[in-house]
Amino acid sequence: MLFIVARCIDPFYPDIEEYENVLVVDGLITDENTVYTVRLSRTLHFDDIDKKPVSGAVVQVTDDLGNLYAFTEVSPGTYRSDPSLFTGQAGRKYKLLIETTDGSRYESDFEEMKKAPGIDSIHWQYKERPSLDPDNPVKGIEILVDTHDPENKTRYYSWSWYETWEFFTPYHKDTLPSHCWKYDSCSVIQIGSTDHLTEDVLENYPLYYISGSTNRLAVRYSVLVKQYSLTKEAFNYWSRIRETNENTGTLFDPIPTQVAGNIKDTGNPDKPVLGYFQASAVTSSRIFIDRSEIMVHKIFVSGGFEYCKSEMYTDSLGDPRPSYIGKVENEGWIIYFQETSGSNIYTYLTNSVACFDCSVNGSPVRPDFWTD
Repeated sequence: MLFIVARCIDPFYPDIEEYENVLVVDGLITDENTVYTVRLSRTLHFDDIDKKPVSGAVVQVTDDLGNLYAFTEVSPGTYRSDPSLFTGQAGRKYKLLIETTDGSRYESDFEEMKKAPGIDSIHWQYKERPSLDPDNPVKGIEILVDTHDPENKTRYYSWSWYETWEFFTPYHKDTLPSHCWKYDSCSVIQIGSTDHLTEDVLENYPLYYISGSTNRLAVRYSVLVKQYSLTKEAFNYWSRIRETNENTGTLFDPIPTQVAGNIKDTGNPDKPVLGYFQASAVTSSRIFIDRSEIMVHKIFVSGGFEYCKSEMYTDSLGDPRPSYIGKVENEGWIIYFQETSGSNIYTYLTNSVACFDCSVNGSPVRPDFWTD
């Protein structure tokens, strides 16, 4: 019976003969005085694992006044603007122009950079989520945003966020840092709309969740939230992308389809081009959260170093083979502290460098924006 069951599971390799070599475009400009980036690549065949950047292209952005701004290739497939020559302006319309080395020309529709209202508030609330154990829900906090446009003109929004949190290693070595900051950024599509409301107001709109299973809330946490204005077309595009990405693979999911963006091949408009060129004004806001603020909710917060172990060995000075040597040679443990007392030497070992050197997982440089 075991042999029969084992033989019932075989890997399946689909025989995919057709492959479309399609251009993929990722581009965003804002009204921030910063470098804008456009990335060009090609779709991959089913068996490919390496990226296919598109090099040598001419990449430009034009506005509705006829001004033309060139982007320079800084690495294969990555093109960047010069902030001293080009900064987007709310109210203007922008179009992306691309010419590849084979002579193909691509252009986006004109994209209006709508004014972005300010963020009224970034705040948090305690929230429990169900777990596999119904008696022990996941405890954490949800980050929320409030915003409104008194002119009722924005209607479509997207958000990105950039996290920073402080942490300490459980063990210390004099020559290495034990106090660091770690950074992360969002990897999800977060969009919202007030098109169905009489007023352009969003209150307590959930952005993301932080559980106690990470060490983000162990000491002090900060997040910078950026809010972007979207056109209706951009909002619809990202809505379709999100629906496709969030499919769980069940029989009841909608059938995945190719999501069309706002870019076309001018010589062959029926040829598919993937991606979207987005022009968005942006506003931002930052908050800090101390661990003391969330302790009232009795959230267990991971220190992030539960895997760290420490052992102490006592040996006589001058011992040619101290007792800890086997632990170092055979299991890879590391000395992080030694001290002598009388005729003895005391050696402290741990199982990972990250347990005493915080630069393995973060940066010992205090961020300029950090406040206590």
